[in-house]
Amino acid sequence: MAEQRRRAHKAVTARFPLDEVHLADTSAWSKARNDERLADIFDGAVRSGLIATCDPIALQLLGSARDGDRFRVSERSSAS
Repeated sequence: MAEQRRRAHKAVTARFPLDEVHLADTSAWSKARNDERLADIFDGAVRSGLIATCDPIALQLLGSARDGDRFRVSERSSAS
């Protein structure tokens, strides 16, 4: 039973290009912002509607913005 629970909650690593919608948590957004190559791929997937977010993640992203410009970039990205 415990083994089944562990398997049911195992994280899945997405591979690009995506072929279905994935919910990206805060760490995925953060990693995409820290790697220029990944940012291009990730942003393309966001624009294509293949990366989704939810209100709690959007609030975390907006709350971690360092300044007004960064806030606007985060806001645009999470609204996509």
